[in-house]
Amino acid sequence: MKFMKKNYKILIVSAYPPSRSAGLAQDMMTGLEMEGHNVDFFTMYAFKGQKENQYSIYPEPVTDKLRRVKQMFPFLQKFKKVVKAFIKTPEEKMTSVENHGYRIPHYNEAEPPVDDETLRRFLPNKKYDFIMTYVTDRMITTPSFLAIYEKYKVPLLIVCMDMLHFTGGCYFFGDCRRFMQGCGKCLVLDSDDENDQTHKNYLIKANVYQKIEYALLCNTYMKQFGDKCGLFPPEKIYTFGMLIDEDVFKPGDTEECRHFLGISNSKKFIILARYEAVLSRAKGYDHMINIINIFYEKLSAEERKASLLALIGSEDDGIAEKVRLDTVCLGFMNLQDLVKSYNASSVFISTSIDDAGPSMVNQSMMCGTPVVTFTIGTALDVTRDNINGYMARNFDDEEFADGLYKIFKKSDDDYQRMRIQTRESALEMNSKAACAKQVVNVYETLLQ
Repeated sequence: MKFMKKNYKILIVSAYPPSRSAGLAQDMMTGLEMEGHNVDFFTMYAFKGQKENQYSIYPEPVTDKLRRVKQMFPFLQKFKKVVKAFIKTPEEKMTSVENHGYRIPHYNEAEPPVDDETLRRFLPNKKYDFIMTYVTDRMITTPSFLAIYEKYKVPLLIVCMDMLHFTGGCYFFGDCRRFMQGCGKCLVLDSDDENDQTHKNYLIKANVYQKIEYALLCNTYMKQFGDKCGLFPPEKIYTFGMLIDEDVFKPGDTEECRHFLGISNSKKFIILARYEAVLSRAKGYDHMINIINIFYEKLSAEERKASLLALIGSEDDGIAEKVRLDTVCLGFMNLQDLVKSYNASSVFISTSIDDAGPSMVNQSMMCGTPVVTFTIGTALDVTRDNINGYMARNFDDEEFADGLYKIFKKSDDDYQRMRIQTRESALEMNSKAACAKQVVNVYETLLQ
């Protein structure tokens, strides 16, 4: 069945304002609008700059207002702990469970933060061709999809940002494969009961998916697990790229960006990485330390002096003492400074070992900065050896360090060629137009 080009009416549902969660919802709205479609937006809380076609349920929370002030005045970050002692964010009020480094955002799927009656009352009374959902966990649960479907009677395109839609509750499941058996005996709950709340959540989800028309959009790494979870047939799962705004994340002047970030001219090879002080096995920070130290051993004394590890995120909590390479902690960054950090860097490394993303891989590539990753998450779809970086076998720190060293040893001409190829590959797979077309193709496939 061939479709004539049509302008569709679309509603995007997300728990966060369009600019939050790496701006993914905003970028998708922009991409779809650029393709000629009409896009409305629906979220939980009001937000600054909200437009007439952007709808919300509750007033803007105090914590979101404070977030804006903190972004304007970064020195206020030092008072974060004091503020958190008195004011809780909406996320902190969720009925979540955390244990063994994993998290269930909603203990009971039958009790969403926004009940169905309230949801129906505030959803826009308009007609749409299809609904897209993004990050929804602080707002709705799977049964809410049924409430949305019953109101509009059109397909839901559910964008999977993590493994939440495939399990009885957790974002990431590490080595656990209970989701392939309907969950139960949950590690997070320290449970030996096959019929614990995660199994009940699983059954709730299965019941909902039988009653709605939908498609799940995720990357190749996630799809291999979604195909095995048993909640929906594999043909309901479509591979989908991580949208990155190419007009924001774009190549810039390397020397200017390094000067802005205070990086010495003596440093010629800059390795950029994300770092959080809180222990997170999924992010593979122990691997990162080992990889950098292996890479260090490959360098001459002069090469070591000319190399630098730059960390985005938590301030140094002693990691510099564990890494032999010179290290600088850039702290948390606003969007503009984040783009500068990619352009200041020679390579971005992602050592995540249990991750559906991270989006920073795609962001780096859109800026033209090569990446080195494990064979996981978004890297499976975008990383191409010796084209835009290197991809190592999971947990193989030696192979990862080798990939990093290969980029280090490239001639100036070969390295600049790699940067051009990196940008071109990102535009092909992750630009606004590319991802908007993927979405429309999925919807039109559902209509066949």
